[in-house]
Parts: sequence; C-alpha cells; structure tokens
Amino acid sequence: MGKRPLRSLRELCVRSVKLKIQKRNARQDGAGRAKRSVNGTKRLTHLSYPSIPSSPHPFITSPHLKSITISYLYFAIMCGRYIVVTKVKEIEKKFGVTMPKGFDFAPTTNLAPGAQGLVITNDQPKSLQTFRFGFTPSWSKDGKLFINARSEGDHNPENRKDYRGAKGIIDKPMFRRAIRSQRCLVLADGFIEGPQGVGLQQPYCVYPTTGNGPMALAGIWDTWQKGNETIYSFAILTTGPNAVLEKIGHHRCPLILPEAYHATWLNASAALADITAMMQPCPDGWLNAYPISNEIKSPAANGKELLKPIGERVLKEYDYEVYQDIEMFGMGETRGRKRRDDQMSLFD
Repeated sequence: MGKRPLRSLRELCVRSVKLKIQKRNARQDGAGRAKRSVNGTKRLTHLSYPSIPSSPHPFITSPHLKSITISYLYFAIMCGRYIVVTKVKEIEKKFGVTMPKGFDFAPTTNLAPGAQGLVITNDQPKSLQTFRFGFTPSWSKDGKLFINARSEGDHNPENRKDYRGAKGIIDKPMFRRAIRSQRCLVLADGFIEGPQGVGLQQPYCVYPTTGNGPMALAGIWDTWQKGNETIYSFAILTTGPNAVLEKIGHHRCPLILPEAYHATWLNASAALADITAMMQPCPDGWLNAYPISNEIKSPAANGKELLKPIGERVLKEYDYEVYQDIEMFGMGETRGRKRRDDQMSLFD
C-alpha cells in the first residue's frame, strides 16, 4: 500500500521535522544524546504553526515548501503578520527618507510572509524601500524563507523576558553576516499575535501606546538571485516577551528600536557589542493589545474592519487614544472632503 498524501501544511511541517531529527539521531554516538533527541522530537511535534499562512498565498504555493527546514519552522512560529497603514508621505517625514520614483506601497492591515514590506536599509538610509517579508540569504540554493530571527539564537529556550545572556544570532550561519553588515528598520504600525498553541485562532492587534506613527522593528536583509531576478528580502528579529505579550500568552516579541537606536542600527561600522546591547524586550509600557476577529488568518484578508476590537484592551488606557489620524488610502477608502470622518481609528 502506498503512502497516504499529507493532509495539511501542519502535517507536512511535522513530518519534515521528524525526518530531519531522525537523520540527526542516526549520526549521533551515545544513547544519552539520542534519548534527548527523541524527547526533542516529541516536543517539536506538539508545536503549532500559527504564523504560517492558512490560505492560498505565494509563500504556500512555492515549490520550496517541500524542502522546508527545521530552522524555518522554528522561526515561523513568532511574529508573522503585521500592519502598515500610515501613508508613505507621513513615513517619509517621520524618518527623513524618500521613496524612489516609480515605487509605490498600498497600506495593509495584514502583511503576511511573501508580501512586500517597507524598510530602511543601512546601505541606503535615506531611501524608503520595499523588500519581501521572508529572508533568503544570498548563498541559498533553494530560496527558503525565514521571517524571524531569534536575537538569542539557541540560547534562552525558555523565552524569559529577563534573559541577559549571549546573543546567539551573531553565530548563526544563516544570519551572522547580515547581523553584522546588512541591517534594516522594518516599519510597522502594529502586529498580530495570538496565544502560543492557538495563534491566529485568537488573534490580538498589538500596537504602540505612543500613537505617533510607525514603530521601527529591527531587521536584517539580503539579496538572492533567482534566475535573472534579484530578490531583496528581510527578516524581523525577536526577543523574549514583554508584559503585554505575556498576558496574551505569546512567548516572543519583535525587537522594537527606539529612535535613539536607529542611526546605530543602520551603521554597518557600528561595534557588534553595541548592536547586541540593543537586543532586549521593549519596556512593558510601550505596547498594548486587544482581541480581533480570526478572519485575519487569511493572508488575502485586508481592510480596517479586520482591526475592529471584539473585546477589551489587555491594559487599561485612560488619557490617550492612538491612530486618530491614520488614513487608509489604496484600500477602497474615500478621498472626499470629509476624509477625517473616514480616517481609521483602531478603537472606533
């Protein structure tokens, strides 16, 4: 009897993990190490993959999915959807950059892996560019995508927010060149996360409490040659969770850089010690969150209705509201005289 076909993306991911761990175990000498690897298999097969898109998308249809790696699965369960709704001209003004002529970017409330995101790179710090969300190193032979990179690398497996140890990303073959010389700011008005093991079945919109425009997430970038096409791509660095992510039940958080860190992060000559010193969870007061509809699971879903609250904020807010002036253009929104009545507030 032939093997039955895989029923789901999750099953494909788990099967890939099992096969790779089995191959690793076969190369190991000593029962103790093999026993730990078997236990590791059990733990890995109970992971969920909430950030992997659940409906048709360029990432899923990629033939490279068949050779998906343990590393990608490991990173894919972190920050996988985010929001960019501030107008380009406002971003240009805030960050002192300019988008080159001929380029454009449509606001989105659901930017998924494989889509184009806004970045500012160290080699062109005065330009606002669009790169693919999903990092592929230049030396890759199969074009695998890595959407996140753990700042601690293999350290801090418990994902403690008070971890202050080594930043293993600098030793990872996948990222060690990029973290030294190919860094970028990834611009986001917010991001989507859900409880660990549940993911986008119970999503939350996580947003900055300051409400003064996009956050700068720490990113790394590279180029990859696909035939005659050069693909520019990026990944978002992650740290342990802050208080809001802990309350949601999520174990990781994007590395959010305050304005004072932007210039150093974009300086390719900066000391590596200065770069790794930035890799800490953001302060607890920087973020808040509220539950939203799980319709956002589909990468094809878009529109401000996806961000409509369906419950209370994680932390109470008393003296401010954010995003009162974010206007949504390019998504069917009006440009009429009463545009202020049509501006998006996350709390309408």
